[in-house]
Amino acid sequence: MGNHLEIDTPTLALWSGGEAVSRYAAVRGHTPLEETRFGRVLDRLVITPDWDLKLPMWRVVSQAFVSRATVPVHVFMRAYEPESVLLLQEVPQLRAIQTMNPNVTLHWHPLYTQPDGTLREVNSDLELVDDAAYTSRDHCVAALYQYLLRVHDRGNAQGEHAYRAHERHARRQRQSAGLTPPRRQCRGPAMARRAVRWRA
Repeated sequence: MGNHLEIDTPTLALWSGGEAVSRYAAVRGHTPLEETRFGRVLDRLVITPDWDLKLPMWRVVSQAFVSRATVPVHVFMRAYEPESVLLLQEVPQLRAIQTMNPNVTLHWHPLYTQPDGTLREVNSDLELVDDAAYTSRDHCVAALYQYLLRVHDRGNAQGEHAYRAHERHARRQRQSAGLTPPRRQCRGPAMARRAVRWRA
């Protein structure tokens, strides 16, 4: 892969939250994996429509891409998903690179999708702006979470995935801290009848 993963902008981009986020980063002058020569070829290859089968290959390529980081890295997140390749693989790899190269700095961008599909960034005043970079993941996630909690319109289908992802994460955090019991799910008519009797 080598030189085919070179970036042609001053900064590298990583992202989570769908291909629209990759395009957003590229339009703003950063190079995501998909905009490298190798990434463009790989993106157009139709090996299988099943993303789960393609994921291991993209993980290997992503690892090679991140290992070449020598410049500032801009991280774009539309939802906080701890199981994502971004947070499980790419960011820990970057942290290791940072110990050897102080030029590799991380700039975090929380994104919100408006009803028309337009992506905007969330600043610390919970306003949608063109650029809101944070120096820490926690501040970025906090801004995004607060925006989804306080401002997000539940009628905006474009923002619902992020809202549900943050709700799931918050619920897991509360459960792991022992603050709320796990949610019960009724299965079948018998369980539903028992639930009705229990409430009565």
